[in-house]
Amino acid sequence: MTDALTGLHNRRFMQEHVLHLFAELIRAREDGSVDAILGFILVDIDFFKVVNDRFGHAVGDDVLCAVGRALREAARDSDYVLRWGGEEFLLVVTNSMRGELVNIAERLRLNVAKVRTGGVDPQAVTVSLGYVAYPLAGIALERHEWSTALAVADKALYGAKESGRNCAATIVFDGAERASWGDDEIRAALEASPMAGATLVVAPRSLV
Repeated sequence: MTDALTGLHNRRFMQEHVLHLFAELIRAREDGSVDAILGFILVDIDFFKVVNDRFGHAVGDDVLCAVGRALREAARDSDYVLRWGGEEFLLVVTNSMRGELVNIAERLRLNVAKVRTGGVDPQAVTVSLGYVAYPLAGIALERHEWSTALAVADKALYGAKESGRNCAATIVFDGAERASWGDDEIRAALEASPMAGATLVVAPRSLV
């Protein structure tokens, strides 16, 4: 359940707890918070291979730990921070609304920007982020799984890196027809080039 290096939760923790998180989301929406969401923010360290190649894997491990701490410091107590794999982290946002995610993502980015590599020539560390709210805007909760929403966040993360790194991005699905979409339609839209019925939106910096 815990990543040995950073002390954060790991992927297995998410697999074991996702049903609990989903049940909490359903309960919140049934209790009147119809706009309640789960937020997924994928975070990837920019040019991490360069850090390992230039400074060595020990410094790389220190950077992973420092980024993990920076994410934990910037997250709210109700959120979960996981080491998702390699140099990638996942923040699961609970008790939140859709519009808050962009500010949370920017707060994470700014806090990580304080991290330095250490060594004889310290370098600044930056991250790229892809974020999404589950359920996806305009798509019914019962029409898609959380793993599909996470795939949307992953595509947004790739878009953030393509947009110059050190930024956060999300994907917005266009058009009224999306209401009837399910997992297959969403994933097909993501895989199309250019994306079909979906738009990458890069968040402006310094929102917080």
